[in-house]
Amino acid sequence: MMNTNGDRHMANATYQKQNGTLPGSGRLYEAVPEKQSTPVDKPMELDQAPGITTTEDLPGLEEFLLTFEEERETRCEDTSGNPIADSDELRNNTAPETESSTASESSATGDHRLTLPLSLADFQQSMFLRGMSPASDSIACNYRQPGVSNFVLFSSYSFVSADTLWNLDSEEIAFLEKRRCLHLPAEAAMDEFVQQYFLHVHPTLPLINEQDFWAMYNAQPSEAMSTGRLSLVVIQAMIFLACPFVPQPVLDSLSLTSVHQARAEFYSVTKTLFHIDGCRDDVSSAQSALMLTYHSPTIFDKTNSYWLSTAIHFARQAGADRCGATGGSPKGQAALKRLWWCCILRDRIMALSLWRPMQISLTDLDFDRLGLLEDDLRQEIRGSAVYDPATKRILAQLVGCLCELSVVLNDILTICYTTTPDANDPTQTLSQLKDSVSRLSEWHDTVVPKFGLPSEVPSGHESLNLFTNAIYIYYFTAKACLNNHILYLIGKSGDQNKSPYAVWCASEELGESLQSITESFADLEERNLVRYLPNTFVPLSLLPFLWHVSEAKDPQNQPVGSVQGDFGVYRDVFSMFGKLYEATDSVLKCTGIEDTER
Repeated sequence: MMNTNGDRHMANATYQKQNGTLPGSGRLYEAVPEKQSTPVDKPMELDQAPGITTTEDLPGLEEFLLTFEEERETRCEDTSGNPIADSDELRNNTAPETESSTASESSATGDHRLTLPLSLADFQQSMFLRGMSPASDSIACNYRQPGVSNFVLFSSYSFVSADTLWNLDSEEIAFLEKRRCLHLPAEAAMDEFVQQYFLHVHPTLPLINEQDFWAMYNAQPSEAMSTGRLSLVVIQAMIFLACPFVPQPVLDSLSLTSVHQARAEFYSVTKTLFHIDGCRDDVSSAQSALMLTYHSPTIFDKTNSYWLSTAIHFARQAGADRCGATGGSPKGQAALKRLWWCCILRDRIMALSLWRPMQISLTDLDFDRLGLLEDDLRQEIRGSAVYDPATKRILAQLVGCLCELSVVLNDILTICYTTTPDANDPTQTLSQLKDSVSRLSEWHDTVVPKFGLPSEVPSGHESLNLFTNAIYIYYFTAKACLNNHILYLIGKSGDQNKSPYAVWCASEELGESLQSITESFADLEERNLVRYLPNTFVPLSLLPFLWHVSEAKDPQNQPVGSVQGDFGVYRDVFSMFGKLYEATDSVLKCTGIEDTER
């Protein structure tokens, strides 16, 4: 089916209806969706929150701040450091101008520095309300022109389709050429990008059938008609997602001096191509838009929500939300099911990590066809070029568990991140949250026997530990948010004196959940795997870190050595995230540590 410009406007209208603002438009020569200002939501009063003015009473925090500042100064002096440069062990187991506006798309940071420590309920509620109405501060980044010699015209690859480009006029084609949208990395670099994509992105976002991809990728030009081809915009989006994971020498060969520059360059290329070439099929539009939800210059920037809304729109246009009921070939229906569940997964994870409302409601889920099952991914188990069959089978099972978790998250996210937090009756909401506690525990009790705890994952490919820890971080974050909201509602209802045991239980569960997140990060850091986490985990590291800061105010809570160890974990985690993802600085600004005396 061919798309029209009207489809693009419908996607924007959908976003406007859901969010009260239109973050972008599909005007011809604007690669960046133009943000519109919105009224600022009033945050909760935080005047009573105790503040930190020195580090004397926070064991380990001073060392954290000094060490992180040294790391940040080092990054500013040397932009060429890619932490993946000397690490290829996971893989071994199996120029026109770049406009400054491209890299500076409405960062929407505003002034979100908060005084610490806060009660988590106040902090979380404040973060949510602030995040609903970002005040944009554009951050200009002037990146140098990518090297020409190591890029080739897309037509050099027989697996790439750009047939719809012929619908554009000569001026539009010239603009795409100027922005290097029609060029791809040369073969050696392309090999690395696609391998890293299927190693580190695809396992928890299986948008594309991996076996089909390798058949297309390795086919001879004469075989292209029989193996099929992928849209150019999808390939560019895949490269964007793989940028943090490729070795630095690969980026150097493209004259990209850092991961930040590489992400900005390929994001600009992909979104420009997306907006100008509006005649591609709906599935390719949905896939590429969903990949662009990983663009997040700050944790307050709403562009990724716009891309999610766009992806959902085109997925519905393709009939993905009705797959199985609309007819079509089994292979086509399987592709639509993948697409729709990837939209659901991304929607739930973005809501959980960024404190935003969901865009796909419970009524959009078909309980007769819930989740991606191992059988849906069976074709890939022996068709992967980066994983052995045993590892691939376990990863397929992990995706199924993640789909099950996304269903459990429905009520939790609906209640905790509603746009009207005071609209519901606290007593009724408490009852709903207690039901959610039970369902969340049932999910956990089902998953642990299958995969064990993160520290108990059997030996094998390191990605098993990576993705198991990642899913447990999602689980413990949901559990922490749930218990945090229970405490908030108990306080709001005035029943804290009547229900001291309920308060104690929720407080203990909250603390244990946040400590478990820290333990997962510590396990990943010890195994040198933090570098392979997507930018989703940058905001997910914020609440547990703030909790440790708050707990450190009371020396009776835990031994000094334990506190120092926890701060050491986050020092290393933030240092690694800072090398990979732009949003790290906005997370640290939220903590207020830049104002802390050192």
